[in-house]
Amino acid sequence: MDSGQPTSDADAGTAAEAGSHDGGGVDGGGIDATPPPGDAGCDLANGFHLCGSTCTPNGANNPSTGCSQGCNDTPCPAASGQTASCTDAGVCAAGCGTGTKMCSDGTCAACCVDSDCGANATCTAGTCGCAPAFGSCMGAPCDTNLTTNDNCGFCGDQCDTGFGGGCGVFGLGGCSCKGSGGFENWSCQ
Repeated sequence: MDSGQPTSDADAGTAAEAGSHDGGGVDGGGIDATPPPGDAGCDLANGFHLCGSTCTPNGANNPSTGCSQGCNDTPCPAASGQTASCTDAGVCAAGCGTGTKMCSDGTCAACCVDSDCGANATCTAGTCGCAPAFGSCMGAPCDTNLTTNDNCGFCGDQCDTGFGGGCGVFGLGGCSCKGSGGFENWSCQ
């Protein structure tokens, strides 16, 4: 009576070889559809790559369907404000558009820290603006100190510092740029 078990060492080898191979593999003379991990059985140099342990044909470098080395036609991820792309190596990447940079939190903005903005400027909520007490009077961003007698509180507001300058008692005695409270309260006094 045959129990289906090999009866000798010679029979054991024959029984193991007769076992199933995945997807037209070696016993059919074709390429094994699920090669072991690594590149054995998957022609990586000629248009194939591994997805897990599955040999997969390279796709197109299209971020909306995944890049050439992607798996399962999964689109490339990109956070809000980012643009998905494919690298030359065929893997997904994300970047920011022209005029913006990627901040440490993954967002894209014109600036991420104050040093991105230049002299006399600060970065607030991803946008460069003049630091307190500075304005753009001469054509360059934040180029003018607005706490001087020539530009007091805003561009071009000059304080007459000579006698009869209009600030003293009855307009006599001159004045100078002074602040009271926050920067926005600077004026000729």
